[in-house]
Amino acid sequence: MRETIPLTRSLDLGGLRYDGSELILTLPLAPNVNDKGCAFGGSMACLTTLTGWGLLRLALGEQQQPADLYIQDQQTKYVAPAWAKMYSRCSWTEAEKSEFLRNFARRGKARAGVSISCTSDDIEVCKMDARFVALRPGTSKAA
Repeated sequence: MRETIPLTRSLDLGGLRYDGSELILTLPLAPNVNDKGCAFGGSMACLTTLTGWGLLRLALGEQQQPADLYIQDQQTKYVAPAWAKMYSRCSWTEAEKSEFLRNFARRGKARAGVSISCTSDDIEVCKMDARFVALRPGTSKAA
């Protein structure tokens, strides 16, 4: 992501872990601070979006399936201010992952809904429910 999405470098996005069913990404506070000294809400929104997008991107990569991946819609709820490093987690079941990959392989397009949770100091600071669309490169039809 740091090579293909320039914003990730400004955010100082870091990867912590991917195990095939869960992705955890991190953001330090310093480059993402707002005027009150806590994390900027836009940075948390970027972090959660990138975590959901990254989970699907990695799953497609495991299958060597090139895809154009887009966020279709999302709802973000900010629960508490983040005063320290942020951790964003997104996971799915093996059945959810298999269905997404099967649909993409068969149709060249697929949708996946995911939930992403962002914590700081072990407190949930925001959560996002999002739907992503994967399209075979060169197509422009919605899934």
